[in-house]
Amino acid sequence: MQALSSREEADVKTQAREEAMTHCEQLVNEWGKCANGRTISMGWACKTQLKAWHQCIRDHVTEERLDQLRVEYLANRQQKLEEYKDRRRQEKVEAAKRQAGIKN
Repeated sequence: MQALSSREEADVKTQAREEAMTHCEQLVNEWGKCANGRTISMGWACKTQLKAWHQCIRDHVTEERLDQLRVEYLANRQQKLEEYKDRRRQEKVEAAKRQAGIKN
């Protein structure tokens, strides 16, 4: 497997967290309802909801899921590279035709 750059690795982790947040949205909303109108007491009054939310995130951002996302990222990167190379090749052919005075 090819290695990801630091930025790409950060993108993969961000994507995993976003997916987990979407999946755990109900728990986030429950915590939000509990925390609404509270300040200092939020820390202990909403502890159960917060723990459930964090556990849900941990359950969905696993090494296996990160590995899947890395493979998908690399496949997508390779596809984009191939598309770019094909586009550049076509541009060079068209430029050579123009230079030679050949019309399509």
